[in-house]
Amino acid sequence: MTLSNLTRSDLANYSKARLTRIVINRWPSIVEAAKLSPLAERRALSALPSSTINILGSSHKVELGADVGVLSAVAYLAPAHELFGEEDRRTTCPNATPECIAVCLGKYWGQMIFSSGERSRVWKTALRFGAPELFRALVIAELRALSRKAHKLGVIPAARLDGSSDLGDGQKLARELAKSESEELRRVMFWDYTKSIARVRRAQREALANYSLSFSFSGENFAGVAEAIALGAPVAVVFDTAKGEELPEMFADLPVVNGDAHDAIWLDRSTLGAPSSGAYARGLRLK
Repeated sequence: MTLSNLTRSDLANYSKARLTRIVINRWPSIVEAAKLSPLAERRALSALPSSTINILGSSHKVELGADVGVLSAVAYLAPAHELFGEEDRRTTCPNATPECIAVCLGKYWGQMIFSSGERSRVWKTALRFGAPELFRALVIAELRALSRKAHKLGVIPAARLDGSSDLGDGQKLARELAKSESEELRRVMFWDYTKSIARVRRAQREALANYSLSFSFSGENFAGVAEAIALGAPVAVVFDTAKGEELPEMFADLPVVNGDAHDAIWLDRSTLGAPSSGAYARGLRLK
């Protein structure tokens, strides 16, 4: 069976081990299908791990969810034009601004600055664009394992698929899995940050029980902030506040909560003192 003949229904019945073997065995054709530049293609061909393949990983920030009973996982793709190049119209961050690209947390901070982090971003992005159904099947297999582990621990399983991107994959998957026959998958919470006000509109309209979304203020998208506030959505704001110092109490007439405490947006109203309804600012310190 060729790569193009692998359907979603076929892949749903494959084990994580079998999916991994397919990716490894067909990696050159997957990279070719991603239609990368010659340089990016060479990087992608050499970036894939030789045995263990995991789309979901962790970070210091998502691990803070343990303090509020959440077992979290996050996927980091190559942000913005990192893999495609600025001349390619494709991007993993359609609403990125020059300012946010310059300080992108997914690329320039924490463990993501190391070469292993870069290689991980490269192969995951190549897989996401070269074989999206395989990418999705691997994510779902990992979500099942995450959900089983969380269930044993008595905590909430949660995932962010756009850790350094803004594609909306988590929002789409949350919508699908909310209707899943699998209790394991229905248990998973998804969360995101976005600069797309269209995504915020849809999230507020759908009000999915398994999805939470915060609009991100980038310093100049004031119209989006105003609409997010009118919709009652949280707004993530990065402040130039040193670690250990108090965040401002207000932003644009919104109460500010400490978003550095954890990333479980859906728990902000019960754990961080966010108002019981309406918009608020999710304050973050510049890392």
